[in-house]
Parts: sequence; C-alpha cells; structure tokens
Amino acid sequence: MAQFKRQDIQDLFWAQGLLAGELAARTAKKITKEQLARLDAIDNAYHEAVAAEDHTKIVEGGHAFHREINLAAGSIGLAMLLGSVVRTLPLQFYSTIEGWVDASHHEHPRLSRPFAGVM
Repeated sequence: MAQFKRQDIQDLFWAQGLLAGELAARTAKKITKEQLARLDAIDNAYHEAVAAEDHTKIVEGGHAFHREINLAAGSIGLAMLLGSVVRTLPLQFYSTIEGWVDASHHEHPRLSRPFAGVM
C-alpha cells in the first residue's frame, strides 16, 4: 500500500462524503421496498457480526450496507466514481479507525430509517 499523508486521508474522506451524500440523496427519492428490505437484512447481519466480534464480517457488512444505498441511487457512474475513491484504501482500514465500528453500529439504522419514511 502506498504511504498516505494525513492530508491524503482527509482528501479521500472529503471526496467520499461528497459523493456518498449525493448518492444517498438520490436513493432517498427512489429506493424501493425490496431495496429497503435488503438494506435492513444487511444491517441485521452487520449487527450480528459486531456482537460476534467477527472482524471480517464487520468489514464486509459495512461495505455491503453502503453499496446497497449507492446502487439504489440508480446512478451507476457516480457509484463507480465513489467506488474508485473507496478502493484507494483497503476496506479493512476503515474498521481500524477508533470508534468507527461503534459509530457504524449505531448510525446505520439512522441512515436507513429516513429512506423508509419516503415510501
């Protein structure tokens, strides 16, 4: 892995936030009941992985949760652009950030609830 400076990491998170925010806004307008059900199932599996302290499944579940939101936006080009930014760092990197797993554990349901409200 290339050596990253603090500013590189900040830039990557800025780009991720901007792109993911736009995808989430688009998802809120068009998510289907089926997609919402998949999002809930992914979140349930994520919570089980956290409870079991299964690091691999935590990483996979976090990625799957956000991927489902991104795909539901119906903007494959924007989702691919975000994917290229996310892949700059290994997925395991995110789970090593202090507080990341706990925050995701609590924030994922807060992210999916607004989508349910638009249906």
